[in-house]
Amino acid sequence: KRLGYNAIRLHHHDSGTVTGSADGLTLNAENMDKFDSLLATAIREGFYLTTDLFVSRNHVIKWRHIGVDRDGLVDMQLFKALCALYDPAFENWCAYSRNFLNHVNPYTGRAYKDEPALSLISLINEGGLFMGWGRETAKDERVREAWRKWVLAKRAADPSFYPDADPDNVPKGTYNAAFALFMGEMEAKMVARMKAFLRSIGCKALLPNANRGPHLPPPV
Repeated sequence: KRLGYNAIRLHHHDSGTVTGSADGLTLNAENMDKFDSLLATAIREGFYLTTDLFVSRNHVIKWRHIGVDRDGLVDMQLFKALCALYDPAFENWCAYSRNFLNHVNPYTGRAYKDEPALSLISLINEGGLFMGWGRETAKDERVREAWRKWVLAKRAADPSFYPDADPDNVPKGTYNAAFALFMGEMEAKMVARMKAFLRSIGCKALLPNANRGPHLPPPV
């Protein structure tokens, strides 16, 4: 505050907010009390706040939490892509967002969704589907099936659609024009769904999804 700042970003908080929960969704009362106190203090000192609805909750999201019969945790970057391409992951994101934003801060008396100082909420930290694509994402069967269906649907509408787009091989690390278009369309649909959901539960904050770089747009 003495340096002239009037906004704070609260980052990598989401795993801690559900520490110890069996479902990866139930809020941890002790940690939320610390978070509530921090927010209330910042608000009292005149700060605006921003945060994200998914950063690193992958530390607690198990495959079985999103309906996959498999041991282990879901990779961070893969979960971001699955939010766009796989409904159970999107529903998991919605469930956490609902719990978090409906939580009432006892130090302010307001739910997070009603907090004027929490004026900007990023849907997903570094939410572009390209982020980290070379890890587990390109190998995942749900991602591969989404890509395959998309290419085949485009070819059905236009047989000349990007002949270099191979429906059976998801690009890894680099991408061609068709893959950029796929990414752009999938992310646009995801953002629209997420915004519609958050508005439906009464969240009034600004809702970006591009707090990272670089971001390469699809061709027009």
